[in-house]
Amino acid sequence: MSWIAIARFDASDPEAQRAMRHWEEAAEDVGLIPNSNVHLEQEGTELKLFISETLNDFFNGQPGSNYL
Repeated sequence: MSWIAIARFDASDPEAQRAMRHWEEAAEDVGLIPNSNVHLEQEGTELKLFISETLNDFFNGQPGSNYL
């Protein structure tokens, strides 16, 4: 599965968890499994938020996304 980095945060920034929860809820809303389509990775003192290419395609209306 391909991943797309959509945001980065300082490791101590509580906004990282809020943003992750937002995208987990978005994944649920379109019938995807949140923990298979959204994750945070720590790189040093930074957190990066990633979403799956599938989730990204859905919100961009790409072919195969079933987005009407």
